[in-house]
Amino acid sequence: MNKIHIVYGDSAAGSLKHALRLMKKTNEEKVIVVRDIFSIGPLNDIQTRKEWIQEHIFRDMDESYAPLQNDQLQSIQDDVSFCIWISNSAHEQVGLRFVMNELNNAQNPIQIVNVSTQLKPLEPRFVPRTTGEVTSEQLIKMMPFCEPVTELEKSRYVNEWQQLSKTKNVLRYLEEDMIISTEANYYDDFIIECAKFLHSEILDRKEDEPEEFMKAARLVGEVYGNIENHIGDAFIEYRLRELIINGMFEVKGDTSTMHLNNVKLKAAFM
Repeated sequence: MNKIHIVYGDSAAGSLKHALRLMKKTNEEKVIVVRDIFSIGPLNDIQTRKEWIQEHIFRDMDESYAPLQNDQLQSIQDDVSFCIWISNSAHEQVGLRFVMNELNNAQNPIQIVNVSTQLKPLEPRFVPRTTGEVTSEQLIKMMPFCEPVTELEKSRYVNEWQQLSKTKNVLRYLEEDMIISTEANYYDDFIIECAKFLHSEILDRKEDEPEEFMKAARLVGEVYGNIENHIGDAFIEYRLRELIINGMFEVKGDTSTMHLNNVKLKAAFM
């Protein structure tokens, strides 16, 4: 094994593994997947992060979930190089800094491929939110464009992680290549705007008495499909639950999951 590719999430891992199979490189190179959504949740304490995510995001997840940890990065021989795949998203930009911190004492050569940058000449109209949105064939075309990370750059990434890891904010987004930490309710107004749009669609239907309630999953999907920041649909569902609790939406059904209830924006917020 002479190269290890690091990606964020199973979708990216699946695409990259398939790319390596197409290139017949599975015996020479392997893929490590870091499973976490770095754009959400507190970063200042692992236990606090775990409890927050269990309470608000993955409420039925396995107790073995260990955020911000990746034991696969340990005990790698020094002659093996790393290639980290990222996009211009807060999720993967924060993830990059986390991985750099994990590799801080490693002597291995490190490279980066930014799929957002490399995809522009190939697909000018397509802006991926994550590496997982890029096809295996497109990833193959990007392979020659791994950019080596200097010691100075590595040190900068590690220092930036050290600063990020002190923040208690539970949401992060990218603005002009800067990682901005903010409060959980940052996208609440956008959720309400998406609800207004869907309500207008409902009223435009040619029905005598259209049902004013919409499926919560439909609203979450609308927000997820139109938001540039990768925060995951579970975070959007969490914020919708908070808006229901705060009296902005009426709800019918079981609020334990978005697939079991319908919601309607109250008239006062239309």
